[in-house]
Amino acid sequence: MDTAEMTMPAHWASAFINGDFSGLNAKEATLVRGLLAEFAAENMTIVGCSDEPHFCKTHDATYLDVLACDCLIYTVLVSPKKEG
Repeated sequence: MDTAEMTMPAHWASAFINGDFSGLNAKEATLVRGLLAEFAAENMTIVGCSDEPHFCKTHDATYLDVLACDCLIYTVLVSPKKEG
C-alpha cells in the first residue's frame, strides 16, 4: 500500500475521518460525499490528518470551486487496483 497527502479544507475533517457530516451545509456535504465516492473508486482511503490548520489560497479542492480557507494535510492510503 502506498500513502499520499492531500491538502483540503479543515472543516471537512470530521466528514472525511469520522463520517460526521453534521457540520457541513447541504452543498458541502454533497461535495464531500462525491469526493469520498471518487476516492473509493480509486481505492483511496483517508486515514488521518495534520493537527494544525494553515490558510491556503489554493488546495486540492480548488478545482471544485472551493474558495481559499484553513486547510489540513490529509493522509491517504492508496491500495493497488485489483485486476480482473
